[in-house]
Amino acid sequence: AVYGSVVLFLAGILVYRDVSLARAFGWDSEGFGRALWRGLLYVAAAYPLLMLAQAMVHGAAGPEAAPQDVVQFLMNANSPRDRISVVVMAVAVAPIAEEFIFRGYLYPVAKKYAGPFAALVATSLLFAVVHGHAFSIPALFTLAVCLGLAYERTGALLVPMIMHAVFNAFQLAVILFML
Repeated sequence: AVYGSVVLFLAGILVYRDVSLARAFGWDSEGFGRALWRGLLYVAAAYPLLMLAQAMVHGAAGPEAAPQDVVQFLMNANSPRDRISVVVMAVAVAPIAEEFIFRGYLYPVAKKYAGPFAALVATSLLFAVVHGHAFSIPALFTLAVCLGLAYERTGALLVPMIMHAVFNAFQLAVILFML
């Protein structure tokens, strides 16, 4: 509900300012097939770096590194309905909403005032911190930088949305396989 409200509010601001959402997010310049291909390619290229960031944190934190609340919930879920809810949120809702907010709105605004590097660092750090899990900040920051670079390179928000969804799906598959 919170994600939806924020997305609708930000979309409303853009529409109020006569900004075409399709143009602003690159949906008109990148077909779905091409965005899918690029998203898969970019997430595959980023994955070794993401795993390195996670491994460094787990190496430094040791076994005391508690999983994120949503991971803990998923691991303790007894009903298929709870597991399906987490999968839908992580693979569909969160990537769309978070990319709309962080890469689609906050990054361009920050870039306008602070330049691309500062905007990328600031929005990536905010993305990592908002997830509320200290042990995940380095990996989430790295993910957010990769998502931001993909958005900057393609100009299409659909590419980082796909990357984000694929990353989350792979992480969930690993967790569910371990159950």
